[in-house]
Amino acid sequence: MNRNRRRSISRAIRRKQVNRNYKDSLFRMIFGNRKAALKLYNAINHSNYQNPEDLEITTIEGAIYMGVKNDLSFLIDSVMNLYEAQSTRNPNMPLRGLIYFARVYQGYVEKRELDLYSGSRIKIPLPRYIVFYNGSEEEPDRREYRLSDAFEKKQDSYCLECVATVLNINAGHNRQLMEDAACCGSMLLLYPRCGSIWKCTPKIWRVQWTGRWKNVLRKAFLRIF
Repeated sequence: MNRNRRRSISRAIRRKQVNRNYKDSLFRMIFGNRKAALKLYNAINHSNYQNPEDLEITTIEGAIYMGVKNDLSFLIDSVMNLYEAQSTRNPNMPLRGLIYFARVYQGYVEKRELDLYSGSRIKIPLPRYIVFYNGSEEEPDRREYRLSDAFEKKQDSYCLECVATVLNINAGHNRQLMEDAACCGSMLLLYPRCGSIWKCTPKIWRVQWTGRWKNVLRKAFLRIF
């Protein structure tokens, strides 16, 4: 492979990674605060929590491990939630989730100074992993990916499992969820539209997104809606 060919492939890989980071930033921009996350949680779980202070954001900022970057993680009512937005089909989400959950639970234990060597059982939050799909490929309203499906050797039961529930949020899919989201005042209904506008956003704005203009651009972008 000649030098120019290698450079071309390298640039393509970098562009793909940058675009993925933009979409992650967009999702977190919209739902990354307590109030918005709470509305989204209410829409998905048919709950009616009103106090954003009941929700603890556990997102690991800038977390990249083996290519894994999280969108949003939070704790409420003894449930550790991991939400991600994806525009492509990815059956490896359970493995990504497992790696991220491990880090989140490690932070949970350290923050509360829990003793893993104690003779009494330590209670931990229930994990729940939701992936919001808004890609162009045809997908059902709901799909589950299991970590055990990736195991090279099969057996009746496993000592480890992680389930990623994928919800299609494109137009015409999961109508009840989208109606509930609208009733809760959640931006989930508009997220696919936000993504379309984001693709048209000038590149220089995207570069500044991680800089000191982040809050200014966030307010300007959301004002469209």
